[in-house]
Amino acid sequence: MAIKDNGYLDEWSVPEGFSAEGILKFMEYLKPYFKLSKDCGIRTGCLGYTSMKKLSGESRTNYDTRSEYYKMV
Repeated sequence: MAIKDNGYLDEWSVPEGFSAEGILKFMEYLKPYFKLSKDCGIRTGCLGYTSMKKLSGESRTNYDTRSEYYKMV
């Protein structure tokens, strides 16, 4: 739906790479198509998760402490 409404990805005005500016701009195109209860953006400490695990039980990166990931619920 985002592509239908905004054109193909290469037509979006998103900076190249995975900079904070690029991630925030990219999400501007996608967020209207989600039903969000919480939008943390790239802020840390928003989700409140202390640890995360994969289904296998193996530890997973705690995305809530990382500012390079966009977080939403």
